[in-house]
Amino acid sequence: MSDPAQQARRDDLKAIIDAMAFNLPNASLREGLADELRELAGAQDRNQLMLSYGRVGGWSAALFQADVIGHETFGALNTARDQVYSQAEALIELRA
Repeated sequence: MSDPAQQARRDDLKAIIDAMAFNLPNASLREGLADELRELAGAQDRNQLMLSYGRVGGWSAALFQADVIGHETFGALNTARDQVYSQAEALIELRA
């Protein structure tokens, strides 16, 4: 059974991911970003956490460079990435 603090963090992660997925222009981009954020959220150790964090950053930078998203969405994606990172890092600490 999961500890209440871990469950609360998982719930927060789900809410962040669900909210961000709607800021992209089509279903495949929304699904792809949600997958990347879920992978970041599910990181089991710091190495995986950093790798996933960089990949989500690459996603948002590529979308911005290709003019698929604007400044506001780019900033929102980076904020979500940072929030997911913080929650995932806390979960790693709780498991340690």
